[in-house]
Amino acid sequence: MKSLFDQIKGVIKKGATIFTILHKAMLEYMLNIRPGTTEATEFIEHVKEHAADIAFTKDGSQVVIRCMALGTAKVSDI
Repeated sequence: MKSLFDQIKGVIKKGATIFTILHKAMLEYMLNIRPGTTEATEFIEHVKEHAADIAFTKDGSQVVIRCMALGTAKVSDI
């Protein structure tokens, strides 16, 4: 999971958030983390900055919706 998160962070830092393969990887990561953990909070922090770029695909929209559902009011100000 750490390796997948590091790969996702690397792609996001490069600005390649429009690729659907990234959205699929993000969804797989979201499906396998536990809510309320630091992993979930860190992931939501990275996603919220790029929600508009991610939300146009089926997988990307699921990632954004799950981030909104799992995040607290403070964290999920997407």
